[in-house]
Amino acid sequence: MTIAVRGHREGQPQRPFRERSGKINLLVGGLVACAVAVAVVVVIRYRGGGSGPGSGAAAGHDSPQAVFEAHKQAMARKDWKTMVSLLTPEAQDLMVGQMAMGAVGAAQSNPDVDGLCKRHGIDPALVRKQWSEADGKRSKSPPSAGEMKEMKEMAMQRWKELAASIRDKPAFSGKMMAVLEKLQAEASAKRGGPALPDTSVFADATLTELKIEGDAAKGMGSLTVEGKTMTSPITFQRVEGKWYLSMPEGGAP
Repeated sequence: MTIAVRGHREGQPQRPFRERSGKINLLVGGLVACAVAVAVVVVIRYRGGGSGPGSGAAAGHDSPQAVFEAHKQAMARKDWKTMVSLLTPEAQDLMVGQMAMGAVGAAQSNPDVDGLCKRHGIDPALVRKQWSEADGKRSKSPPSAGEMKEMKEMAMQRWKELAASIRDKPAFSGKMMAVLEKLQAEASAKRGGPALPDTSVFADATLTELKIEGDAAKGMGSLTVEGKTMTSPITFQRVEGKWYLSMPEGGAP
């Protein structure tokens, strides 16, 4: 699931708070789903190149099972910094790049979001321009398979370009999610309803059918929510002797 959040077009009035807060809700919920996909359910499928572990990369774990357990516990307590640190460099690039682009588009000139991006070398005005250009190219009719592939590749390339300037991706993720959670809490207080999705259920996720082949591993993650069990293939990669979660092959749907 890609997060389709449209940015503010230059020269047009800002959207009403209700609509903008809805975009933030979509973004936060989507980022939760993005994180969940790596750990337990089929939500997002990306693959891309990375630049190697950054200054914020965790030491990884000695086994796929150990990194899975650490990741699901981080998800359960909404510890975004730890959760991202347990991803491979490739997965970090795609998730953090998407987070940065989605946050700028959803928050629309929010000083906290823009300030954080600027401190990490991201130009919010340029990101909003890219969103505007993407809107202009989007046709009213359903895109063809070729157009969908082109859109996916373009989005992934932009995410990786954004992520390239962020040296400490886990730290950036933790700070950005804190900002977005605050914005969503404020929005929810105005219109009622829960501030954020409940992630505590992910503490009960399980990993089965684990198979290790060299520096790669694959298993099945399962999670039961409200009586319904969801399963998804979970992939792992060993980097410099330590195991991390990776994105499944196949690209974004």
